[in-house]
Amino acid sequence: MSEVIGLLFAVIVGLTFLPTLSTFSQTANGNTRSATTAQQQKRLIDAGSAYIQQYSTNVQSVATATTPAIITVPMLQAVNLLDASFSATNPFGQTWQIEVLQPSAGNLQAFVMSYGGTAMNDMVASKIAGLVGAQGGFIPKNDSGAYAGGAATAYGSYSGWTMPTANYTSIAGGHLAALLSFNNGQLTNNYLYRNAVPGQPNLNRMGTAIDMGGNNINNAGTVNATTTNTSGETYTGGWFRTRGDSGWYSEKWGGGWYMSDPTWIRAYNSKNVWTPGTLQADTNVNSAYISAWGWMNSAGRIRTGEFLQVDGWANEGWGCGPNGLHGRDGTGALTCENGVWSRGGGSNGAYVFASGYSGGSGWVWNNSGKTQFVVASGGTGVNRCQLVGQLNTIGAFVQNADNNDSWSKVCTITFPVPSGTAWMVTSNPYNEGAGNFSVWVYQ
Repeated sequence: MSEVIGLLFAVIVGLTFLPTLSTFSQTANGNTRSATTAQQQKRLIDAGSAYIQQYSTNVQSVATATTPAIITVPMLQAVNLLDASFSATNPFGQTWQIEVLQPSAGNLQAFVMSYGGTAMNDMVASKIAGLVGAQGGFIPKNDSGAYAGGAATAYGSYSGWTMPTANYTSIAGGHLAALLSFNNGQLTNNYLYRNAVPGQPNLNRMGTAIDMGGNNINNAGTVNATTTNTSGETYTGGWFRTRGDSGWYSEKWGGGWYMSDPTWIRAYNSKNVWTPGTLQADTNVNSAYISAWGWMNSAGRIRTGEFLQVDGWANEGWGCGPNGLHGRDGTGALTCENGVWSRGGGSNGAYVFASGYSGGSGWVWNNSGKTQFVVASGGTGVNRCQLVGQLNTIGAFVQNADNNDSWSKVCTITFPVPSGTAWMVTSNPYNEGAGNFSVWVYQ
């Protein structure tokens, strides 16, 4: 009796595992089916690629941008690119076929596809595309709801590429489609190559915008572009260079810096320049108008081609400093001299007797640092007088004489002598020899 009970228990336990074993078996069968289909498609891709390269002229003569050239399995077998044992249908009962369009002269776009048979769900179709590799793809049934366009677009494995299906025939969802591209009979495909391929520069060329998804591009050499648009800051470890008559431009405020000749850096759009710091020029500053609210310092000479207008008001007789300051009041210019605001050319000087002379004073230098006024009086002989004033820079320029000998005469002359200049007074009355005279100097 116990043996019977044990047998019944074993049967019950075995029946419990039957559904699981069935699922494992179905999964294994599905994987095998998918792998076999992928292997078939890869062989068809290789054969189709070889056929198009060998017979590209014939294919180009048939294919247009909207009407494909059709390449079947029997055609590939006829030229020994597929052996006779290759099945024209895949394990899903779908027929293999290659359709080739020519979007532009010499450029061929081939679909290695299937049609008819049992439609695959999106999961199975995408799995087979992944097994095929980068060229593999599928036309979605959209039972997953992930492909809103359905059969209108073919998708590469892992979304490596997309292609509209509008101009291909026998298109239906749930089928396979690998993408091949040719240029003048050479296979190029639509993948971006990491390395250069001799004679095929297009393999390293993007045909559309690339979205980095917020990631960096590192270790680039020279980046050549028409326009660079950044939403953040731009850094450079060297020069920021512009070519042509351009420079830096503030798009928000409409100003900037630019150069349009080899000499000047210009403010764009007639903008003003302001700095809370120091603006320094080691040579010249040329300006139609300079306005300063504080000090204006110069290590050299300040020159003006017109007048110097001093707007600083002062009071004559008041204290000041340092000496040499210039100011003004309602009457005229004032100068800070010996700590007191003084009026230049005023009457604060004094007469100093220089000497008495007979015939001439000889040259006397004014080394006082100020303009002196020389006053000479006399110049008499018997009844005639004569005085002549000279400067070493211009010679004789002032004189007084009286040759009437009826009575005694006295002549007088006065003339200014700039600092650093020598003066001389002479007296030789007519027909009377050397005249006697006295000289005073006002300073």
